[in-house]
Amino acid sequence: MNPQKIVIASPVPATPTKRFLNAMPKNYDWLIADDSNGKLKLPERKNIFSYDYKSQKKILGKFYDEFTVFFKSSACRNFVHFLAYKQDYDFVVSLDYDCVVPKDFIMSHLEAFKSDNKLTGVKTASGWINPLENSQWFSRGFPYDQRDNYGTLKTSKSKGRVVLNMGLWENVVDINAIDKVLEKPPKKFKIKREHTAVMGLVPLSGMNNSFLKEIIPAYLFLPNFKVGKWEVSRHDDIWGGYILQKLIQKRGDLITYGKPIIFHERESYQPRVLYHEHYTHILEPFFRELVDEAVSDVRTGDYVSMFAHFSENFERQLQKNRNKIPSHYFKSFEYLVRSMKLWTKLFQKL
Repeated sequence: MNPQKIVIASPVPATPTKRFLNAMPKNYDWLIADDSNGKLKLPERKNIFSYDYKSQKKILGKFYDEFTVFFKSSACRNFVHFLAYKQDYDFVVSLDYDCVVPKDFIMSHLEAFKSDNKLTGVKTASGWINPLENSQWFSRGFPYDQRDNYGTLKTSKSKGRVVLNMGLWENVVDINAIDKVLEKPPKKFKIKREHTAVMGLVPLSGMNNSFLKEIIPAYLFLPNFKVGKWEVSRHDDIWGGYILQKLIQKRGDLITYGKPIIFHERESYQPRVLYHEHYTHILEPFFRELVDEAVSDVRTGDYVSMFAHFSENFERQLQKNRNKIPSHYFKSFEYLVRSMKLWTKLFQKL
């Protein structure tokens, strides 16, 4: 796989550190969703393109007002992913603004996509794979109801076309806040393989990953939402990644995880993170069941049409299960449906 156009895409709410900026590869375009709305101080380089809200409005036109649901959250990156698709980049590297990259960052991501790769795949009895490959520590988004059944990783040779690679992290490892409160986690985990194929499901963190252009229409980072007055966050990449993986499986494509490993600089304020994650854990079983039911009837095709069909099915399944879901949960899922429909409309318009 030799992509002609490679781009780095980032959600940036505040000016990154000098360490981050110095480590960023200089010879690739960098698309920035400016979630500070014009307050960033960035290097002067011809291949850095930063988009504040005014710039986004100019590009999105009539879709802008709906699109503002993604602002002030990690889901603001949806704009630069959409732009990468619109501008016909072949390959996107998605990177958070507090993730310092190693020297071989881009090449390490690209290695996962080589067509002649002989990948080792891993699976478990539960179907869920912990990318930390650890029985005590689980990456953010690994379901609590699957931890007892995690068991032993079974390896086998894997064949298929890789469409996404998730890199991992050190220093501040991506783990649920409640787990960090109970016990301090290690700052790094050893990985056994550079790129491991997922034969099942993995919690798909959006901090450091890369993917082919074609999957972008099915890769929606879901917006923050409320359950009553309670704000819910930190689900955007995990829940959007769950939908994506189900569609990838249906297509017969593959996800890998492993290298490159970035240095995650910043630990979020834990009381706030605990607050934001609370309802994510409660709602997740409802969400996964709705997604599973919606995906089961999706027609296999390109990722644009599959996600469009999925979003219709998800809304239908939500209405069908209305009496089984608490009313305040139902309203939250209805809110997410609107963002799915918006994402579908953007790509159908293109």
